[in-house]
Amino acid sequence: MGFLVGALPVFSLGMQEAAAACEKPNLLFVLDKSGSMLQNNKWTQAKQGITSATNSYGSKIQFGLETFSTNASINAGIPSTPSVIQTALNGITPAGDTYMVKAVNTARAHLETVLKADPVNLRPTNLLFITDGAPTDKCPTTEVNALRSLKITKGGKTYTYDIKTYVLGFGAQADPRCLNNLAVAGGTALSGTLKYYLATDLATLTSAISKISNTATKEICNGLDDDCDGSVDEDFANKGNTCSAGRGECKASGKYVCNTAGTGVTCDAKPKAPSTETCDGKDNDCDGQVDEDFSNKGKTCAVGKGDCRRTS
Repeated sequence: MGFLVGALPVFSLGMQEAAAACEKPNLLFVLDKSGSMLQNNKWTQAKQGITSATNSYGSKIQFGLETFSTNASINAGIPSTPSVIQTALNGITPAGDTYMVKAVNTARAHLETVLKADPVNLRPTNLLFITDGAPTDKCPTTEVNALRSLKITKGGKTYTYDIKTYVLGFGAQADPRCLNNLAVAGGTALSGTLKYYLATDLATLTSAISKISNTATKEICNGLDDDCDGSVDEDFANKGNTCSAGRGECKASGKYVCNTAGTGVTCDAKPKAPSTETCDGKDNDCDGQVDEDFSNKGKTCAVGKGDCRRTS
């Protein structure tokens, strides 16, 4: 079975910054409802784990729910309240196989619709993929990787969202090779041999979903108040400070802005192009040296003859 939790968009350089309002991230659960989920009480535990997360983080995250087996469908679109998601879960009976590619493609189509209609540009969005088995079709690493640079056009502008996929294997039958690859492709790989989150019972499942939800609400550098504490990008102290790039006559001034991944800041200064070195006391070719092509500059010399001879 698999969970896919909503993707978090990342701001591109040059985007306008939003107001300091608390802009809740999107989190889409993509939950495996294949027949094997009925074994060992996994389906009941999955419902309880999601219910716990939506109740605990409903004020900080915009949740949605997708389930998949032989087919995939959106059961509660983003944003849905905890009660709507819980009602949807209670109406589902697991059956069928585990078509993971269908799951990711269905999630992508839903997110494209949601993000195009969203008045907040580049709202953080993530996917949590939880499964108890191996794919019936194939491991959707290509599809998951494509979400890392999802293009959304609205209002005549195109925004690039970095939608990460968190991966949670539930039970002993999860496919470690596929899930490791998905975590790497989704940009959420854990350190160590096991790259994805692993749960074996309700307690570990609830703990893993909680950790992922906390990560989804972490402040990133994007012009939004991701952690809803009333401040924007407060963890990036250098943002807005002056900086420079290049040297000599190529040196240009700028300021620190959010990088494209939202993980830090980068200097937006654009160095000028170098020119041919001339003898003028300046570093024209921007190599850190001044008038280096004129080897006699500064050496003593003399002019005149006899009593008229002068040196300098």
